[in-house]
Amino acid sequence: MDQLLTDLLAFSHISQRAITLAPVALNDAVRNALAACALEIGAGHARIELTPSPFEVLAHAPTLQQVLVNLLGNALKFVAGTIPRIQIRAELRPDRVVRLWIEDNGIGIPAEFRERIFQVFQRLHTTAYAGTGIGLSIVQKGMERMGGHVGLHPSEGQGSRFWIELAQSPASARSAAAAAS
Repeated sequence: MDQLLTDLLAFSHISQRAITLAPVALNDAVRNALAACALEIGAGHARIELTPSPFEVLAHAPTLQQVLVNLLGNALKFVAGTIPRIQIRAELRPDRVVRLWIEDNGIGIPAEFRERIFQVFQRLHTTAYAGTGIGLSIVQKGMERMGGHVGLHPSEGQGSRFWIELAQSPASARSAAAAAS
């Protein structure tokens, strides 16, 4: 019950707080989220493969951290008797959009549940794994508030491949363009 109340408060907070978008170094955001998940990473002996990112995105740093912590938490939790392996990498997409991938070796998500998992109180594994069914709703709401998107490439039994997309910060785009010329 405590976790349900905590998650409901987090959802309400992320839905209503005033946010201002500013340049956020993606490497810093990911490292902060990994630090917030350090106990779970250590307890599960998780292997994290982080490909450094040169990108800055337009985001609200606390909201982005909450999004990343929730995605990492799921990657650490939804494993079936194996050591969690998580790969984190970023890529620049068309129109100066940065996509950050969080890929794991967990139980995966069947394709037919792709949209449902982002709805409040929707849980696919109601007894095998603890949770409130709010975590991915917080992720989606946070991404909406920052003008971004979240999605996944489902693959049941072969892990999950979640991604988030945010606009590249204008200063970061200018730096990249200057370095390329």
